[in-house]
Amino acid sequence: MKKYIVWGILIVLISCLGGLGGSLLSDKLQLSNKSRPKVHGKLDNFYLKPSDNHWTSYVDNNLPYIIQHGDLNKRNIAITFDDGPQYDSTEAILTILRDFQIKATFFVVGSQAEKYPYLLKQMFDDGHEIGNHTFSHQRLTDLSREKAIQELENTRTVIFNQTGFIPYLFRPPGGKFDAETIEIAKELNYTTVLWTNNSGDWQALSSNKLSKRVIDNTFPGTIILMHNSDSSSTLSALPTIIRTLKRRGFAFVTVSQLYSQQNNKSQPVMRTRTSDYSSARRPMNNI
Repeated sequence: MKKYIVWGILIVLISCLGGLGGSLLSDKLQLSNKSRPKVHGKLDNFYLKPSDNHWTSYVDNNLPYIIQHGDLNKRNIAITFDDGPQYDSTEAILTILRDFQIKATFFVVGSQAEKYPYLLKQMFDDGHEIGNHTFSHQRLTDLSREKAIQELENTRTVIFNQTGFIPYLFRPPGGKFDAETIEIAKELNYTTVLWTNNSGDWQALSSNKLSKRVIDNTFPGTIILMHNSDSSSTLSALPTIIRTLKRRGFAFVTVSQLYSQQNNKSQPVMRTRTSDYSSARRPMNNI
């Protein structure tokens, strides 16, 4: 009889401890969830996969703080250039764009903009759009939250100091991002811009292959990814790309214009100067 009583007591004790353990585990999980970055939107609906050593993005286009293309029913496209300004190529690219009377969007690297401030200013004065491509071209997914913020803020400061303009477009280096990267950008009032047409100009393609690749993969609403590099192929292919696409009825606009037209906004955003950096850092509710 005593034996059954002892077993009964043991069973009760185990049950109590199990309940306590479950409660503690539940509390721990809740605490863990609270410490995660807040993410708004269906972030499980985007992912990345490597494509020729350069990341190709797949995004749920319902996410309002990520842009990958414009209106698929309008023949408007945006050509973008990453990694500048560069001493050997920026002036040549700007000259080509000026000759064809089109506007582009440049995602600049802060350290490069600091090195060639006159080229950054020329981009802006020519009416092109300026976006943030981090300060040192590091992938933010490899950095701490604090360093990631610093990468974006340092570049924003450089751009503002040279142009009086506060950038609100961001493109992650290599197109690599995660939920926290997008959340950090959103907290800093950035809209993250990806692409739909990867030119592959960084692969040292011939001018003919490069132009054919871009032209064949352009459709209404396309955002074209190119690089502000010293590649002779890029400079040789660019006039052919622009001339052919214009002949096919495409109109070149900036990324913010592409977004504005897609959402029936009467005025394009992003083209304002300000003398006050602090007051300009406000949420962009219209993008």
